[in-house]
Amino acid sequence: MRKVIPVDPAFFAEIPAVEAVEERDAEVVLMRDLRLRRHVRALPPVERKVIDLYFGLNTEAVSTCEIAKQLGTSRQYVSKVKQRALIRLRERYADVTFEQALDGQAPKAA
Repeated sequence: MRKVIPVDPAFFAEIPAVEAVEERDAEVVLMRDLRLRRHVRALPPVERKVIDLYFGLNTEAVSTCEIAKQLGTSRQYVSKVKQRALIRLRERYADVTFEQALDGQAPKAA
């Protein structure tokens, strides 16, 4: 049985509405999105395709099973390719500090 915990309505009043996001925050989100897309474009073609389809960067996101069907391969292979691509993206993201990303500086060569 779940326990119901009462919540003070004032708690929710302190959470800013989506419309209240400051312009600077929107710019930060846009910079991260653009930087991520640049890193995805730098991936090898198969990794780029898997990441694009799985996360729905240009279309609606699809499952690893659907990606496997599109590529004519196994779901396990798609999972391995996805993991490899995510490792590459994390490594590239780790090379750039938050301030560098805001200034539009390129990541260090991998």
